[in-house]
Amino acid sequence: MNSGQNQFFEFILSRTKEGHEEKMINTLKECFGMQNANNFNKEEYDKACLVIINCLKPEHVDEVLNIMNKFGQNHISKKDKY
Repeated sequence: MNSGQNQFFEFILSRTKEGHEEKMINTLKECFGMQNANNFNKEEYDKACLVIINCLKPEHVDEVLNIMNKFGQNHISKKDKY
């Protein structure tokens, strides 16, 4: 993980529902791996968002969605943006 990914990882894990940590960790690591391989497309982003939202504590859903909507599109592979 690069430093930005690590920062997001820690931020998300601190907002994850108890018992959902393993699923969140696996989802984030998979996303970061695809980002690093330049294979992270819109479909994968949308699927990851659903998992992440379902694993979050309810009081943090809006906060995380705002961040993901603001920055998430920047991490989709360029080949998928056009």
